[in-house]
Amino acid sequence: MVTAKARAISAFVYAGVSVAIGVWRLLQEPGKTTGLYFGLSIGAIAIVAGTLLLIGKRLAGTLICFLAAGLGGGFFVFRLASGGAAGDYLRVGIAACAALAMGVVLLMPAQRSG
Repeated sequence: MVTAKARAISAFVYAGVSVAIGVWRLLQEPGKTTGLYFGLSIGAIAIVAGTLLLIGKRLAGTLICFLAAGLGGGFFVFRLASGGAAGDYLRVGIAACAALAMGVVLLMPAQRSG
């Protein structure tokens, strides 16, 4: 059983990992900012989800967190599966694993309060 607070913390960690992955991409190729913007976007969505989970809006927070994990994870799993991550497997693998972990936390049974 996982509490809403644990899900919120997981969402904030996922947001941090997403932003870090975007910064990592920018450091790899300084002129290309799309990776940074993607990481910031996914991170912002995850922060909104975590905040909603913290204030008790469990359904909205969970759905928005699924959106963040699905967009981020879907993109990076596609990159891994299609071979588009050539030479960049570490960064892409970490991003895919982080999204998978977020999905696992979201699918765990929720602890009911009271």
